[in-house]
Amino acid sequence: MRLTPRQSEVLERVVRGFENKQIAKELGVSEQAVKEHVSLLLQRFGVPNRAALAEAGTQRMITGHRAIEPAWLQYLFSEAPVMIAMLRGPQHVIEIANEAFRRACAGREFLGRRIRDVFPEISSEMLATYDEVYASGIPAVRHEMPAKFLRDGTPEPGFGSFIFQPLRGEDTNVNGVMVFCLDVTEQVRAREQLAELTAEHLAILDQIQSTVLVFNNEGRLIKINEAGRLLVGTEMLGSTPADRRQNGALRDASGRTLEIGDFPSTRALNGETVDLDVTYARTENEHLAMHGRATPLRRPDGSIRGAVLVLYPRAT
Repeated sequence: MRLTPRQSEVLERVVRGFENKQIAKELGVSEQAVKEHVSLLLQRFGVPNRAALAEAGTQRMITGHRAIEPAWLQYLFSEAPVMIAMLRGPQHVIEIANEAFRRACAGREFLGRRIRDVFPEISSEMLATYDEVYASGIPAVRHEMPAKFLRDGTPEPGFGSFIFQPLRGEDTNVNGVMVFCLDVTEQVRAREQLAELTAEHLAILDQIQSTVLVFNNEGRLIKINEAGRLLVGTEMLGSTPADRRQNGALRDASGRTLEIGDFPSTRALNGETVDLDVTYARTENEHLAMHGRATPLRRPDGSIRGAVLVLYPRAT
C-alpha cells in the first residue's frame, strides 16, 4: 500500500499518540485537514478506530513498508510505554530492547541471551508462538496472556497483550521476531471485579418480587431478574425495541399496543422518569394489569447509558 508523504507524516504521529490538534500544529496544516487524512487512513487500512490504526501503522513501519525515521526509532526504543524487544534467529536471542522491556527484566541480563533463559517462567504457549511466527512469517496477536510484571520491584502474575511481528533480512527471509507487549493486568482485574459485581447485583435483583428489566443505551434488553423471567420469559433477553414492538405484549392501560416511542424504556432513555399503568399480554387471552416505573441509568458525567423498568401488579 502506497501512502502520500503527508499521509505517512500523519500516520507516524498517530502511532506516536499525537492528537489531531498536535499533528496539525507540528505539520503546519489545519485540524480539519488532519481529520480528513486520519479518516482516509482508517479506510485504507480497513480498521475501525484510531487505536487500531496506530497498531497497523506500527506494524507497517517495523516491517519495512517505509523507511523508519531516526526520530521515530528513538521514540520507539526510549519513550514508548509498551515493552518492545527484537529477537534474532530460531533460538530467539534478544538483540535489542527498549527501556520498558529493560525494567521488566528486573536487573536480569538479557542482551545476547535466549528469551527462554531470561524468562525461565515463560509459558510453553508463548514459546510456541515465537516459533510459529519465525517459521511461518505470519504476524500473531495474543490477548491477555498470563505473564509476570514488576510491581514495586517484585515480579507478580498478571496479563499482557502481545504482538509478534516477523523480521526479514535483505533476502526477504525471516531472521527474527519483534515482540510488543502491553501490561493489561489492571484492565483484566477490573473486568473480573465488574463481573463479580454484576453477579452480585443479579443475585440481589432475583430477590425482588417485582419484574426488573434492564436496557442498554440502544434499548436492547440485557438483564431480566427471576420475577421478570417468569413474566416475559428468557426469549426476550437481547431483544431490540423493534422486536418488542412486533411482539406487541406491552400495551397501555386500555390494551392498545404501545409504539416504540411510547415504551417506558424508550422514554427513560430520552431522559424521562416514567410512571404509568400498563397491560402486559402474556397471551391473547391473558392480560395482566401492571404498573410500570422506568428511570434512566446515568454515567458519572450525566450521560445516559441505559434504562431500568420495574413492573408490578396493580389493582383493577
